[in-house]
Amino acid sequence: MKLTLEIETNDQQQINKLLDLLKSNKSEVQQTIIPKKGYCSVCGIKLDNPDFMLCKKHYAEKAKEQGK
Repeated sequence: MKLTLEIETNDQQQINKLLDLLKSNKSEVQQTIIPKKGYCSVCGIKLDNPDFMLCKKHYAEKAKEQGK
């Protein structure tokens, strides 16, 4: 059985609670996050510039990784 659930929220804590609840039923749970324009694709916070996809913190981390 496959259930697809679409949730429009940027509250990672609420998402984690829901995932924990599903996992506690010994189900195979797969989370797919579809980034929303104007929100950080990693942590989900609303950004000042709607054209960006990463907050300053995660942008810096990604730039640091690519610089290796």
